[in-house]
Amino acid sequence: MSRSFLFCPLLVLSVVLAGCGGSAPPPTTADGAGAAVADPRAADGTMVADESESGGAPSGAAIAPVAEPDTVLFHLRWKSPGQSVATFASFAQLPPRVVNEGVRELMVEVARELLPSKADARAFAEVMDMDAPLDIVVIADTSRAGQIPEPMAAISIGLTSMARARAASRGRGQKLAEGVWTVGPKQRWGNACALAVAAGKAPARLVCADNERQLTALAPYVARNLPTLPEQPVDLRVELRLRKLLDKYGRQWANQARGLPMILEDLKNGIPVFDDALMRAGSALAAEAGAIIHDADKLVIDASLDRTKGIMIRGEAQFVDKRSWIVESMLDGAHLAGSAPDIFWHVPKDSSTVSYGRTVDPTRYEPVLSVLRGLFEGALQDEKIGTMGDRKALTKLLRLPFKKHVAVVGAHGGFGASSQTSKQPPKTLLTDIVNAAVGWHLMGVEEGPASLRRYLRDVVTAYNRPTLQRLMKTELGSDAKHLPLVKVVAAPRQIGVGSLDIQIKVPKVEDPSASLGPSSPGGPVPIAPKLVDVEVHLLLMADGGRSWMGLAGDRDALAKLMVGLKGAKPGVDSLASRSNLGRFRTETHSSGMVASLDGVVGSLQPLAMVLMQIAPGSAQGVGQQVMSMLGQMPNQGKTPITMFVDINQSPKPQSTFTLQVPAGTLTDLGFLVTRALSIAQGAMP
Repeated sequence: MSRSFLFCPLLVLSVVLAGCGGSAPPPTTADGAGAAVADPRAADGTMVADESESGGAPSGAAIAPVAEPDTVLFHLRWKSPGQSVATFASFAQLPPRVVNEGVRELMVEVARELLPSKADARAFAEVMDMDAPLDIVVIADTSRAGQIPEPMAAISIGLTSMARARAASRGRGQKLAEGVWTVGPKQRWGNACALAVAAGKAPARLVCADNERQLTALAPYVARNLPTLPEQPVDLRVELRLRKLLDKYGRQWANQARGLPMILEDLKNGIPVFDDALMRAGSALAAEAGAIIHDADKLVIDASLDRTKGIMIRGEAQFVDKRSWIVESMLDGAHLAGSAPDIFWHVPKDSSTVSYGRTVDPTRYEPVLSVLRGLFEGALQDEKIGTMGDRKALTKLLRLPFKKHVAVVGAHGGFGASSQTSKQPPKTLLTDIVNAAVGWHLMGVEEGPASLRRYLRDVVTAYNRPTLQRLMKTELGSDAKHLPLVKVVAAPRQIGVGSLDIQIKVPKVEDPSASLGPSSPGGPVPIAPKLVDVEVHLLLMADGGRSWMGLAGDRDALAKLMVGLKGAKPGVDSLASRSNLGRFRTETHSSGMVASLDGVVGSLQPLAMVLMQIAPGSAQGVGQQVMSMLGQMPNQGKTPITMFVDINQSPKPQSTFTLQVPAGTLTDLGFLVTRALSIAQGAMP
C-alpha cells in the first residue's frame, strides 16, 4: 500500500489520541443557509447529484448492496469521530473555537494527502462528515492464483454533499461503477480515490484505495454495505478476522511450514550443540505453525469514550480450539483466577503502578529454554567467546527460578522529595538525579527466597568471570573504565537474615553540576566536573514463605521501604489502606493492574526538584509553576486506572483484557494540558 493511503487512517485516528480538536460545524454558504453548490459538470452526465441537490433520490442500483466479500480480514469502524473528539476535548475544557479550528485544519491535511493536487483540499475538508462512521477495511483477494492472496484495502469517509465534493475535486471524474466516480482524472501514481453514492447516514462517501483496481472492487462494498451495518454499541471497533482465510489456505500453509527444518539446514555452523538445537527449533516451530493455524479465529478490540465513565477499552482474542502450545500456555493456570492475592495489598499505597498475576509452569517452558540454551551456547562457541566454562555459566541463566502458579506482584514508585536535596553538595547531584529517575521497583513472590537467591548469585558469578570481563573491556576500549562493577555486598541489617544485596556501580562518571549551575557575568569560573560513582542496589528479602526483591539507587531508602512490606497483614501505609480499589477485592480475574496519576506525579517530583537546582533562574520559575500545577489537579490524580486480564477455558478459548481510564483521570489530564499550554505561552520570549 502507498504511503499516502497509510497516512490517512493514522492521521485521522490521531485526533482522539491528541484530543486537540472537535466536531466541525456543518458546511454553509456565505449567507449561512447551507444552500447547495451548483454542479458545473452535471450536464455531461458523468455524475449524478445526491437527492438534496438534484431534487430526486439516487437510483436503487446506485445504493443497492453488493455481494459480501468472502474474506474480510480487517475492519475498523469509528462510529462518530466528531462526537469522540468533542467528548475528549471537553475534558480539557477547550474553547469550541479552538476545537473546531483544530479539526478543520486536520481534515485539510487529510484531504491534501489523499486527493489529487488539483483538488481544493480546504473546500473538500468542509464536506467531510465527521458525525458519520469512518471505515477502514482490508479484504483478501482470493480470485487470483497463488499461495498468498493479495490484500486490498480501502478507507471510507462520509460526505455531507456529493455536489460540493465534486466541485472541490476540480477535475472531470470518470465512472468506475454504478454510482462511483473517480476524483479527477485517472492517476498513474499514488493512491486512487472516488466519490460514491452511499447508503446510510451520509449521502455520499470518499473512498480511497491503493490503486484503481482495488478501488473499483471495494468502493461499492464500503459505500453501500458497510453504512447499513447495525449501529455498534461502542465508539471504535477493530476486528481482525482470520478464520475464513485460514480455512481456505491454512492446510497449504501448514504443509509448507513442515519444510522449515530443511530451510534451517543452511544455518548450521558445524557445532553439534547448535545444530541439534536448530533442528529442534525448526521442528517445534513447524508443528506450532500448523497448530496455531488450526486454533486461530479472530481478534476484536472495542473502545468507547464516555463523559461519566471515561475511556473503556476491551480486547478479545478468540480461538476455535486449543491444540497449539501458545493457546495451551495461555490456559495454564487459568483455573486459579480470583480476586487480588494477599501479597498485592502489602505494597506501598503511593505506588504509581501495581500489578498482580501468577508465575508460569516452568516445565511447560523447559523445552523452549533448552533450545535457546543450545543455540546460545553454540553461537558463543562459533564466535569463540569465552571458555567452555564461561559459556556454560551464561547458558545456565536461561531458566525460570520460580515454582509454578505462585502469586506474584510488581510495583513501582518514587521516594518523594528528599529533605536533604537542596543541601547536597554539587558532587552528589548526579547521584540525586539517578536516584530520582530510577525511583524504586518491587517484586513480591509467594515463595521462599532460596531459588531466587541462587539465581541472582549465578548472575553475578557469570558476569564476573575473568575471561568475559577481559572480553567486555576489550570491546569497550577507552570506555572500559565505565564498565559496571557488579558484586554481592553485605545487605542492610534491617531487612533481616537470609537477605541479599547486589551492588551495581558505574565508576568514574562525570558529574555535570559545575557546568550546569547558574552563573553571573564576571563570576567565578566553573570548576571542572568531578568523577562520581553511580550506584544501584538490588535487594532480596525473605518474609516467611514470601520473597521480596527491590531495585533502587538509594539503598537505605529502599531497605526502609522493604521492611514495611513484612508481616502477615498489610501495614498502615500499604495499598490495603486505599478505599477506591473495591474491584480488586470482589472481582475475579487472572491478573490485574492499577495505576494513578498521583503515583506517577509523586515518582516524578523528586527528579523535577533536583533538575530545578541546576536550571537558570527563569527556568526555575517555570519549574515552580509546573510543581504548583501538579498539586492543583481537580481530582488530585487519585482516580485509579485499571486493567484486567481474563481467560475463558471453554472449548473455544478466549483471552480478554479490559482497560478503563476513568473520567476523573481524563479531567486531571485535561487540566494539566491546559495549564501546561498556558505556562508554555507565558515562558515564550
